[in-house]
Amino acid sequence: MTNAISVKNIVAGYGPTIVLDGIALDIPENGTLALLGRNGVGKTTLLCTLMGLTTRHSGSVEFFGKPIEDVPTHIRSRNGLALVPQERRIFPSLSVHENLLVSVQKGGWSVEQIYEFFPGLAARRSNAGNQLSGGEQQMLAVARALAGAPKVLLLDEPMEGLAPVIVDALFDAFSKIRDEATMTIVLVEQKVDLALEFAHDAIILDRGQVVYRGTSEELKADEEAQHAYLSVGAEIA
Repeated sequence: MTNAISVKNIVAGYGPTIVLDGIALDIPENGTLALLGRNGVGKTTLLCTLMGLTTRHSGSVEFFGKPIEDVPTHIRSRNGLALVPQERRIFPSLSVHENLLVSVQKGGWSVEQIYEFFPGLAARRSNAGNQLSGGEQQMLAVARALAGAPKVLLLDEPMEGLAPVIVDALFDAFSKIRDEATMTIVLVEQKVDLALEFAHDAIILDRGQVVYRGTSEELKADEEAQHAYLSVGAEIA
């Protein structure tokens, strides 16, 4: 099985500050991974490290078998590694349509495909980014990533702060992308039940290290790990 991402003994952080301390993991091509853990354990830092946005002190990162730890972020993005950050970072002064047009890459989703997939964006195509609701901004951030022809999609807490009805709509969209598109998806999410329902595999981080790895079904059955690292338990169904 081909791995989309292979991380080997990564030590990384911000300047001299170490956040990730010897992380190793493999994510298979077309796989889905839930990246879990309490706040401040290094989940976002790991996604940023994959994108080349942190200080790497040692270790390696491979993207479909090729080392990328010294590759600039824009080249990683051009080669198919896409991050949807927690802050969304859409262009507030550009319209929805313009946000999408500047993101289209050969092989990515067309603007027409995106509008078909996200009809709410089609209805708001002329609105500026700063005129959208939080849920619409999140949809636009995901849509913009899809337009860039991703092979690996990194989602950093995409449902944080959204109303339950919007969370349900986004979760349905992510599930459809998972089932119909050809890409690897890594999901960081505090809603553990949704993350485990979405992803086949799960990893838990604690203090910058991997402390649990297995399938989502195995983690659902492991109440000890849930209580120890996630402060949740049998309520996960």
